[in-house]
Amino acid sequence: CSISVTCMLCPAGYYCPEGSGAPVECPVGHYCPQDIVVTHEGSRWVTGAVKPVKCPLGHREYNGSSRRTFSDTCEPCPAGYYGKHNDRQVCQACQAGVVCLQGATTTDPPSDATSQLTAAIRSYICPKGHYCPEASPE
Repeated sequence: CSISVTCMLCPAGYYCPEGSGAPVECPVGHYCPQDIVVTHEGSRWVTGAVKPVKCPLGHREYNGSSRRTFSDTCEPCPAGYYGKHNDRQVCQACQAGVVCLQGATTTDPPSDATSQLTAAIRSYICPKGHYCPEASPE
């Protein structure tokens, strides 16, 4: 901003792309934080969000979220459910025959998933000799 123009800091919960005349409300399933920028010289200043950040897969938006930060916006899907809804509004029940751990990202894990992949997607095929009804948490 030039000295002769007053620019307002974009508030948390909103984002302000370049050329904004007013803050834009952060969309559903996203958060719009303010950040602290540190220069190489050590100067610090606060800046508003330029674009919204979507809650990650395996998460949904808290009811009544202010959409200001990750921690007050995004919560992991509970065990038995998975989260990949486009708006991150809901977690869906895991299908029968699959176990979904907290934060699961899919209800369709590969049958040959490695332990590393299972840790990443947080779901796995029900083991032999067991049955797993819909929304199985373990």
